[in-house]
Amino acid sequence: MSLTWLPTAPPPLTTGLIKAMPEEFVVGESLSFELSGEGTHHYLLLRKTGANTEWVARQLARFAEVSGRVVGYAGRKDRQAVTDQWFSVELPARRELDWNTLNLPGVELLKHQRHGRKLRIGALRENHFQLVIREADGDWQQLERRLEQIMESGIPNYFGPQRFGHQGRNLAKAEALFTRKLRLKRKDAGLYYSAARSALFNDVLARRVQQGNWNQGISGDVLMLDGSHSHFTIEQPDEQTIARIESGDLHPTGPLHGRGESAVQLECLGLEEEAMAARPALKSGLEQARLDPDRRALRVRPRHLTWQQHDNQLRLAFSLPAGSYATALLAELVENIRQPDHFEETGAP
Repeated sequence: MSLTWLPTAPPPLTTGLIKAMPEEFVVGESLSFELSGEGTHHYLLLRKTGANTEWVARQLARFAEVSGRVVGYAGRKDRQAVTDQWFSVELPARRELDWNTLNLPGVELLKHQRHGRKLRIGALRENHFQLVIREADGDWQQLERRLEQIMESGIPNYFGPQRFGHQGRNLAKAEALFTRKLRLKRKDAGLYYSAARSALFNDVLARRVQQGNWNQGISGDVLMLDGSHSHFTIEQPDEQTIARIESGDLHPTGPLHGRGESAVQLECLGLEEEAMAARPALKSGLEQARLDPDRRALRVRPRHLTWQQHDNQLRLAFSLPAGSYATALLAELVENIRQPDHFEETGAP
């Protein structure tokens, strides 16, 4: 499967194989808050190998003899990987449970601590990745220069293909939902709403990558402060704004579409409307669903990026903020990368 599903900046430089074994794609989580050590929610840091998130959550509920509704996690993680992932399980105040007796295939308990609130989707500061690209075939000097450029300037912040499900099934279901060929309760439709918003965002970002302004401000742009969700609209980028964008202090943004007036203006408004017009069912469906519009940075800068090359293997380590995808970074490096088809997070381990 090719990772270059959308335009990159500039074209990738090598080919290769990832996820030949789970231990060659390692992911860890950092929570966005400190655990208090007190409360009815039991936080478990689990090391999962070849086990997906939803299956583990169901097994935790069964082990604790509680409803699945009281089990929380901050985000789904790929099955074909080794992942250190946090889960929370709420127990009655006076009930004790020996979590060390938890025995699940491919799952190891690393840490247990209490907290006062359930772990919610998105409650991460960043994810940490260590991965191996086998059979890497390309000019190593050019590849190293590209990695240095990524470390300095960042990458387009695309949603990865796993956001859309196996063979784009989540996106197809979103279209069916919006055209009334599929009926779901609102609480069950969130995954498909997210896929629709992500597709429109990727379309806008792809347009700006093609125009060469994905990492520059344009008239009417909405800019986001690095490391924050704070954002504001500009009429024209002045010298100070341009300098802050170049330094990485500010990032241009794209739409997470919903109902309501767009925050962008002028050239940026026209660009976004034109890009989203190619998917009218998704655009109008999100508006009819009355989702609040939001913004997402078009650019992300990986932290702690390091690399090693030996024979035909490339080893990478880096951290990305929650919501950004390692596959987006790989797509900047590797063309026609081969991988097991394990993007979807359903079924048993």
